[in-house]
Amino acid sequence: MPVGALTATLPDDLALNVAVLYIGASIAGTTVSGDKLSAMCLRSLSRVRQLIEDHFLCERLDVAGIPVRAESLIIGEVIDGLLDRRPGDSPPVTVDLEGPIVAAVDRSLLERVIDSLLAVAGSDNTPVRVIARSGVDFIELSFSGHPPLPGALEDPRKGSPSDPKGRALALPVARRVAEALGGNLAVSDGRYVLTLARAATYTPQPESPAEP
Repeated sequence: MPVGALTATLPDDLALNVAVLYIGASIAGTTVSGDKLSAMCLRSLSRVRQLIEDHFLCERLDVAGIPVRAESLIIGEVIDGLLDRRPGDSPPVTVDLEGPIVAAVDRSLLERVIDSLLAVAGSDNTPVRVIARSGVDFIELSFSGHPPLPGALEDPRKGSPSDPKGRALALPVARRVAEALGGNLAVSDGRYVLTLARAATYTPQPESPAEP
């Protein structure tokens, strides 16, 4: 199939990658294997999917379209769960916790903001360090790794840098989620700092009644 016929049926993101791959192979005098083309397309699709998912999450958060269901959560357990689910090629993450820290937050939104900040701090496969500390009525999570760019927390504009893993909207997502949780996201001393309200005590969720 001519490359023009193939790329005409693809989204711009995929079309560009396919065209570049074919041109590079032509210059090198080689052919493009089906496996290589499939792997490239899957990476592009994954990147586009992540961008679309983050975009719509931002849109819903802008109109308060996501219900917030706060519950008392142990921060260390939430972070451990996220790290267990990360791909094997993710950069290493070191976590320093100031004892068991509890926050009254929505689990799903907390996971989204932490995942977004891990992705940004781990850009270019940079090792990430997470430090959690607590005060009388707040908790603070700081993420250090890849240094924040100037204006990092601003929404992207035309010409803003892209991200090879589709996380160009990770910081807009994190900022909006922090606000939805009644907290704040800031950049300080080369770190991303997430501040949230603290729960006074931890109350385990009751077990579901046994099936009769």
